[in-house]
Amino acid sequence: NLSNFAFGSESLATGGELFAAMLSNPAGAVLFAALFLALCYLINRSGISGGIERACKVMIPALYVLMIILAVFMLFVPGTGEGYRYIFTLNPKGLLNPEVWVYAFGQCFFSLSVAGSGSVIYGSYLAKAAKLRQSAALCAVFDTSAALLAMLIIIPAMATVGADLGNGGPGLMFIYLLPVFNGLGAGISRVICIFFYLVVLFAGVSSIINLFETPVAFLQEKLN
Repeated sequence: NLSNFAFGSESLATGGELFAAMLSNPAGAVLFAALFLALCYLINRSGISGGIERACKVMIPALYVLMIILAVFMLFVPGTGEGYRYIFTLNPKGLLNPEVWVYAFGQCFFSLSVAGSGSVIYGSYLAKAAKLRQSAALCAVFDTSAALLAMLIIIPAMATVGADLGNGGPGLMFIYLLPVFNGLGAGISRVICIFFYLVVLFAGVSSIINLFETPVAFLQEKLN
């Protein structure tokens, strides 16, 4: 349904209805979730170098390349100016709000997996000669840069359809971006849609294999 919306002529409201209909179909959601988890399991089952490392060597660079292409592309989409003003307008008074800092640190801890199982299990695989401070700094830099690139794609796209720029949730990807792609013509919209949702897929797979690695490593050690 969402792919039909992306390449058809439905309105934004219809896109929201299609997204809601997709969420209300538990059988389809369970089927695709199972396929996704099976893919992640196969990657984890192949081990660190043969599975996770090999997959991430392809997915992570591809993710960054695709996001950079999309961020540059959004510069030339009409109507994105309000989105860029929203991003780059500084409100110093907002920094005095404690909730801003709470949400910011919460996002950092979640996104960087600080004290999470992923950090613990991957850290245990590091060689003794590995430079921990350098590795930690690189993780923070690349994670933050990915978030900034996503911001430069999604918020300008929301501005083109007059959406509430302060709004969040999955609708950012599955509702507001689709009319932008839809307005580009059938040919280019297919290419951009495929690129964007490949980015989402790669990000999801890399996150899930990170969460899976701890129980998989435990079972491998206990069950030989």
